Amino acid sequence: MDYSPDTLRTQAEPGMNLPFSLEAEQSVLGAILLEPSCLNVVMDLLPREEYFARYRALDEAAREHGVRLVQENVGRCRGGSAEFLAAMRKALPEALFVLDLKQARRAGEDPLAL
Repeated sequence: MDYSPDTLRTQAEPGMNLPFSLEAEQSVLGAILLEPSCLNVVMDLLPREEYFARYRALDEAAREHGVRLVQENVGRCRGGSAEFLAAMRKALPEALFVLDLKQARRAGEDPLAL
């Protein structure tokens, strides 16, 4: 199966509300479990602004139950990038973060820069 960016890319516009489909999300998660290399392609489909908006909504829902959502720097995911985490901190000043030194090293990031 071809998981290259050219075959899976969509033209999502910033601020566009993407449709929700539990079945589609389960299929995507299943594909990632079967072929982890397609994770990078899937991550690029959700615009950064939409990721931040969804994180904010999840954190607000968690707070209603006395829980805080925390973003961890995972090397194979968006959160592994110092640039992404800086943008998230700027967009969501109330967000909490966890620093995993091993993940920072795996992502080729300087842990002190995170």
